[in-house]
Amino acid sequence: MTDMCLDKYIHSLPIGQVAQEVNDALRSHPAVVVTAPPGAGKSTLLPLTIYRALPPGQGKVIMLEPRRVAARQIAERMAQMTGTAVGDMVGYRVRFESKVSENTCVEVLTEGILTRMMTSDPTLDGISTIIFDEFHERGINTDTALALARETQRTIRPDLKIVVMSATIDTTALCQALNAPLIESKGRMYDVEVTYGNEATVYDCAEVVAATVCRAWRENDGSILAFLPGEGEIAKCAEMLDGSFPSSTVVYPLYGRLSSKEQRAAIAPPNDGERKIVLATPIAETSITIEGVTVVVDSGFCRRMVYDPHCALEHLETVRISMDMARQRMGRAGRVAAGRCYRLWSKATEAQMRECREPEIATTDLTSLVLSVAAWGGGDIEKLPWLTPPPSSNVHRAENLLESLGAIDDRHHITRHGEALAKLPCHPRMAQMLIKADGNAMKALATDIAALLEERDPLSKENDA
Repeated sequence: MTDMCLDKYIHSLPIGQVAQEVNDALRSHPAVVVTAPPGAGKSTLLPLTIYRALPPGQGKVIMLEPRRVAARQIAERMAQMTGTAVGDMVGYRVRFESKVSENTCVEVLTEGILTRMMTSDPTLDGISTIIFDEFHERGINTDTALALARETQRTIRPDLKIVVMSATIDTTALCQALNAPLIESKGRMYDVEVTYGNEATVYDCAEVVAATVCRAWRENDGSILAFLPGEGEIAKCAEMLDGSFPSSTVVYPLYGRLSSKEQRAAIAPPNDGERKIVLATPIAETSITIEGVTVVVDSGFCRRMVYDPHCALEHLETVRISMDMARQRMGRAGRVAAGRCYRLWSKATEAQMRECREPEIATTDLTSLVLSVAAWGGGDIEKLPWLTPPPSSNVHRAENLLESLGAIDDRHHITRHGEALAKLPCHPRMAQMLIKADGNAMKALATDIAALLEERDPLSKENDA
């Protein structure tokens, strides 16, 4: 990486105006909070400028990215910016896929990968800085990794630096908790006109989105990004749109279970004379860039994993999004030019919406979290420096389950069997089934069942979510 390569982007991307301020703050503070609107370049430029400012031999910079498709795209973009191949200076590791080498010094990881890295090496040897990107999503693995990183920093690695980045976040409480300064980038956002359309419900979401996409196509130029809660609604909406447009308009789905080839087709720039319509889950809310989008259609819904303590299982619910999610989605329309956002709810409904999404740690199953903390080194889980402490009742339920699986003992210390469970990238119940399966036939059956329950297709040639 040459200085000339990066200097070009420092001068052209809005985040470049605060890059030096971020590095100065890291020299005098254990943590820094950075906020910037979509399109500022925080996810691609800041990790590179932070690494460049490190003394030689200080260690690598790793960045946690909540979504796999974003992790790949960001690593590919950083490699392009540095004039290197992916897997050389810049690499990434996501579930079931890795492009890193001994030369990698800036690495993009997804949540589960980072948590397992920390449990296998609590000292984080060779790591100088951990960046938490899109922190506002508040996934349970993100909260866990931040708590473990802060405890590591407090006890054995005072030199470890933490950077928390987001486009939208309540910075006051976060800066106080981390004892961190706030650095804001104004970014480069174009005006987005908001239109309140026919209110969608959980039951007619696909139909209302399809009708609004047709309206948006007639009323605007440019490509369209429509947000739906899940894969089923996307398939239904795509079917309803079939035959509605000339051949120069192409409809693409975008969700986690698609192959990387299909995901890249959805986010690639449109061909000359082509308009794209991308039907996406919240995977497209942050980090990834879909070229040419100037119109957003927002259903107002998303899927959320909810834990039912009565049956000790999780299930997906379709729920109304929060206003911070609505703003993120709207921002997708204003990255390259003035745009328009169709919100499929009323102003009266908007007045009742939550301002921020609830952290996953407050509502989901904590079994994997408790096992990860035990594998990391144990201690009283409720004394770790959580931003949002996990509910005590859910912690105790998780501990009881792990004891019944033989993963922890009655003092909540991890057992050898628990260490084996923690190494598998799935829920401890699934890991138990895989390890306990006896004989080749049973192991094959257990593998297929685990793949299906983990929302992966064991018959697919490319399982890439």
